[in-house]
Amino acid sequence: MKYTLAGLLIGMLFLSGCGGSGPSVKEQEHISGRDFLQAPSDSSEFFYAVGEGEDVSSAKNNALADISSRISVSISSSIDNRLSVSRENGIESTSQDIKTRVKSVAKTIEFSGVNVVQRMEKEESTQVLVKVDREILYQSYLKKLQHLEEKIQTQMNEIKRSSLFYQLKLSFQTRKKLLQAEEFLLLLEAMNPRFEDKAYRVRFSKVEDSLDKIKKSAVFSIQADKNSASLSTLIKERLSADNIKMSSSKANVQIHLSTTAALKKYKSSNTKIAKMKIVIRTTTIKAVNEKGVTLSNNVIKTKAASSISEEEAISQTRQYHKLIDKEGILSFLSGNS
Repeated sequence: MKYTLAGLLIGMLFLSGCGGSGPSVKEQEHISGRDFLQAPSDSSEFFYAVGEGEDVSSAKNNALADISSRISVSISSSIDNRLSVSRENGIESTSQDIKTRVKSVAKTIEFSGVNVVQRMEKEESTQVLVKVDREILYQSYLKKLQHLEEKIQTQMNEIKRSSLFYQLKLSFQTRKKLLQAEEFLLLLEAMNPRFEDKAYRVRFSKVEDSLDKIKKSAVFSIQADKNSASLSTLIKERLSADNIKMSSSKANVQIHLSTTAALKKYKSSNTKIAKMKIVIRTTTIKAVNEKGVTLSNNVIKTKAASSISEEEAISQTRQYHKLIDKEGILSFLSGNS
């Protein structure tokens, strides 16, 4: 009886010792026989997420997508708390616009410090538990921000050496970089709550103030031939939307527009298409300063069609809209030179 009781006690001690120390997140690499994996709560050191896919790679990507989504939610909350508006090329942008951009950036986070710490094979899929080292990820994006700031400073030095028209053109590119910097600042704050953004924001604010001064000093005038009348109206609208002043007598940047159009005929069995008036337009956009010195001479070729008349086809601005939306109004006016 003594031996039986002693054996039971030893067995109970052995079982209790084994049951109290299940496999840790660090130790466990492969699990089977469970229905699903569970992710621990995020800590100050790691992000955690579970992903499922056809294989380990796709499951891992889905887990990282989940972390990206949570980072995006964290940033949106931060924006609601302290960010009301931001300027984009002189046009005020609401916090909702910033959220949309950040959500897009969050989806493309280049993750580093990633480890698959648990894996479970199911009948037709694989689940993984992923952890991301927050410090490694934070440092990688801090380097991106610092590199971007160097680019902004290099561009500002180039702006100082340029004429007004090119200062405006380069300003458009610099403002795009400032928006990207804003996105990085928000990402870094989500990755590391102790991140100090004040010094960066002060420097970026000074850059934006300098760009605003350049914009305020610019005064445009536009002269256009008959074929360029509708394009002239569009350019004025876009410059006005960009808070650039217009004046025919005090302009320090003068834009001259001229457009030639050639009627193009296409043979088609479709009667409607055969009757279309299709024109190939060649538009020359010349920019000069107040002394008459040529600043740029850009040539743009576009095609337009109308079922009404050749004149109506020439006056269409749809293709111009697309180019301006893609390049920005100042790059559209000056070209790539």
